[in-house]
Amino acid sequence: MKTAATKLRSKEPFCIARFPGEKELNFYQNPTANDQNKGDSFLVKGWITNDTTYYYASAYGSELDATKAEKVNYSEDIPTETSFETYSANFNSYQHAFANTSVKKVILSRIKLVDISTKFDLLAYFERLESAHPNALVFMLLHPTEGLWIGATPEILISRKGNKYTTVSLAATQRISEKEYHWGAKEKQEQEYVSAHIRKSLAKNGIENFTESRPATAEAGSVAHLKTIFEFEGDNRDLDFLNIADQIHPTPAISGTPVSKAIDLINATENHLRRLYTGYLGRISAQSIDLYVNLRCMQVFPTKMVLYLGGGITQESQLEDEWDETEQKAKTLLKQING
Repeated sequence: MKTAATKLRSKEPFCIARFPGEKELNFYQNPTANDQNKGDSFLVKGWITNDTTYYYASAYGSELDATKAEKVNYSEDIPTETSFETYSANFNSYQHAFANTSVKKVILSRIKLVDISTKFDLLAYFERLESAHPNALVFMLLHPTEGLWIGATPEILISRKGNKYTTVSLAATQRISEKEYHWGAKEKQEQEYVSAHIRKSLAKNGIENFTESRPATAEAGSVAHLKTIFEFEGDNRDLDFLNIADQIHPTPAISGTPVSKAIDLINATENHLRRLYTGYLGRISAQSIDLYVNLRCMQVFPTKMVLYLGGGITQESQLEDEWDETEQKAKTLLKQING
């Protein structure tokens, strides 16, 4: 991790990632824009569909090599925290849309600021996060235009092992519990919106022979979700996985339904840019694909952590419950701050 610390100090872009179920860290560096590297690489794409995709080249060995790269040039302006009053006004705007348009669900996100010391050890924090979330993609990356980000995301966008592909419908949220989980009609409908979107997206790519699991509870950090797994087979020479990823993303789980109208409403309502939050990221190679939706993530500044938090809003949603859901999601990242 010594070279990673050097990269942080010199502001040279790099990425460290630990994938679910694995113990080894993956190191990447020297990102290029919209130009997929020939070998193994780690791609990062923002929330907006036409955002620039950056490909970080794999750096083999136990440490990043010392190859010099261009320093990043990003804004150090810290976003404004979302107050409860602002969140409430946005929530009410969504409720008005539900009553007067065809929109049925929209994701409302907010920003939470957390103070840190200029001496805060980010690499030690990353290691604690990695240890606490073995079933998530845990990453730290210095992005050429969006700065430093850290996250622990549980949501697969698309993966491939051999000729078997997997994608996941993950939606609805409640607090993690030792008791049996009970999901109401609202939560089941939220999750079905995502599943229906995935079925339609697969069909657009000519994929009709897929298997679909029954919705089941999946725990992730401090919360639990409903999860459906979709699997299909295909020759990687015939299937354009990035096109499939862009057909599926953004799902109703991070935008709403209908997707295009929900995105328009989000852009007209939210008071901040999502940047890398709810975009996607992960590794690609000749042997495998592991792309994840960028949830449970934050942007890091010298004295602030900027957490991006969101949840699905429907006509049946209750304001205080939705705010509390985002607070619960924040605990995934906050629990490890003090060691």
